[in-house]
Amino acid sequence: MGKNEKLLDCVSLTGIDDYTDLNKLKDLYTQYPFLEFGVCFDLETNTNIKYAGYRLLKVLQTYSSLPLVAHLSERNVEKLFNRANLNYLKAIPWKRIQLNIDLMNLLTNNSLNRIFDRIETLCQKIFYLNQIIIPEDVSTRYILENVKIPYFIDILSDVSKGKGICPSSNNDWAIPYHKRFGFAGGISFENIPAVLTKVAERQKNQSDFVWIDMESSLKNFETGCFDLNKSFQIAQILQTAVKRKLNLL
Repeated sequence: MGKNEKLLDCVSLTGIDDYTDLNKLKDLYTQYPFLEFGVCFDLETNTNIKYAGYRLLKVLQTYSSLPLVAHLSERNVEKLFNRANLNYLKAIPWKRIQLNIDLMNLLTNNSLNRIFDRIETLCQKIFYLNQIIIPEDVSTRYILENVKIPYFIDILSDVSKGKGICPSSNNDWAIPYHKRFGFAGGISFENIPAVLTKVAERQKNQSDFVWIDMESSLKNFETGCFDLNKSFQIAQILQTAVKRKLNLL
């Protein structure tokens, strides 16, 4: 299979929490090695079910074979830039870190190059990572698509800004303008065929690495926790998309 023939290179399942059976999660990854797993946490919060607790973060240190992505809440990004509370993060061998930055807000006091420099420091000098993810939406797209984005940054398009709402109009769907580009926002069992078709239509082999991120649809309706059964089901559905060539869609 040649370069760029796959529709998806990776699927990120986000929201593992204190109640997730990590041995079963490891089994899931063994069966579907195109997966990675997102961990949402807040440096100031340890009681909200949305965020991983310190117990989970400690246990994750022993699961180094799992490809883990840290999702940092917006209010903690500045603290992270200032190197506060890094011990909890540095103890885990993250595959990537997602900084849920408010780019427009940061640009009021920083140049774009300054923001990129701070991200590079986090990425390469503190965490020794290859990639850090930053989100984009309709309001920031015109800025990012007209600059040269550094190679160590991955772009995740989410027009709902983390609210779990799928794009409602054709214009909301980004045409990838960077070599590593992801899509998120309300992707579910019900709309996954339409989402995959739209991703194929939009990306047209312009990116070297394409992924989707799912979170809200993987929650258990009763508990609000990460649902491993749903994760196994969606992985089985999506493995075809990972293998399928675009011209077969």
